[in-house]
Amino acid sequence: MMSRPSSVTSATIAQTFVVPRSRPAMISFSDIRRCSSGPSLRPHEQHYRTLIRDTKFRATKSARRDTLGATMAVCPTCGRDVGDASYCPHDGTPLAHLGRGPAAMPSLGDVVDGRYRLLSELGKGGMAMVFAAHAEALGQEVALKVLYPRWGDHRKTVARFAREARATSQIDHPNVVKVYDFGYAPEGFYFLAMEKLDGRPLAGMVAPGKGLRPGRAIRFLLQIADGMARAHELGVVHRDLKPDNVMVRREGGRETLTLVDFGLSKITEGDGAPVTAQGDVIGTPDFMAPEQWQGLAVDARADVYAFGVMAYELLSGELPFGGDTLIQKLQQHLYSVALPLGDHPRVPRLPEGLSDLVMRCMAKDPVDRPPHMGRVITTLLEIEERSRAEDAERTRAGIGEPPAATIMQAPDDVGMDRSGLTSELRRLTRVRQA
Repeated sequence: MMSRPSSVTSATIAQTFVVPRSRPAMISFSDIRRCSSGPSLRPHEQHYRTLIRDTKFRATKSARRDTLGATMAVCPTCGRDVGDASYCPHDGTPLAHLGRGPAAMPSLGDVVDGRYRLLSELGKGGMAMVFAAHAEALGQEVALKVLYPRWGDHRKTVARFAREARATSQIDHPNVVKVYDFGYAPEGFYFLAMEKLDGRPLAGMVAPGKGLRPGRAIRFLLQIADGMARAHELGVVHRDLKPDNVMVRREGGRETLTLVDFGLSKITEGDGAPVTAQGDVIGTPDFMAPEQWQGLAVDARADVYAFGVMAYELLSGELPFGGDTLIQKLQQHLYSVALPLGDHPRVPRLPEGLSDLVMRCMAKDPVDRPPHMGRVITTLLEIEERSRAEDAERTRAGIGEPPAATIMQAPDDVGMDRSGLTSELRRLTRVRQA
């Protein structure tokens, strides 16, 4: 008798970042049948039908539990349940506001918490809106993220909002957005005041089918890896690393990258009770590591995987894994191997070792990936230095212009301020390897 597949669980089918457990019905066996890649699923039809039926039962229980938990009081600082206490017993945060009914969302011109005057709307999502605001005390503009009041008493949502504030504020790195303030406004909602970034998402800088020049891509990747290395040193795993969560801005003719949105982050040290449990599937499908799809425990290597997917897209202009449905994406990330960048018809000649690094970052098994971003940085610096040496040798030998993948001849307007960066990265990698 054929054994059932072990790589897909009911938790995997039940939930992705955009599909809560209360809406699992969108996944059906017809979705699975339409999967165009990976092992044949027809022999396992009964197993998958059982999983889907079990998922619907679990989702009903989960929805009831979430409804009951929506009124549970949560400390906005540490994210722990506090019952009916007036102050958090864990960190002393005042809790008098908890349990009040939903308030109205603020409007442009309003002053939030007596300190932040709302100037314009920057964006909105399913849980929060982001405003440009003038901080009266600081005398500068900030980005004010306001949680929709209807989520104010929802335990997990508030805990994740607090998690974003806590995780981001402790990183303190030039490639990570700065957090200035977090709290509960008297008007009746949670808010998060952050550095206002005048730039655009990295996702908007890559044209379909046309990647960035390798030299520019490497400079971008070094900045992303540097910010994430600092996060990992502090025990913070992003879990939603993607081009949409990286802002690019020009400063003095140079490009600076900033990591944003740590709302799905996991703090692996001194964290207390987790916000998400093993079995939860959380992230953005195109960038989720296989262990995330399977609802397994994740560590820094899940971010390394997402970093590899980002690097592949930056260099080729397309994602390494396709799929039109969630099930197809799941199958691709669990079973398919991407076309190596060195063999990709749309990718120019790359510096030696770059394609291999990207493919290792996207290894299916976490043990086969670089163990942390410090190792990624070391390898990127070696690739860059080797390419510089090769280009210098070509120039001395009079062999014409360096190839398209050259790193040393990038114009200043797409450069990166490298003053002190190389020595700092070397220090970082020495610490990680010690």
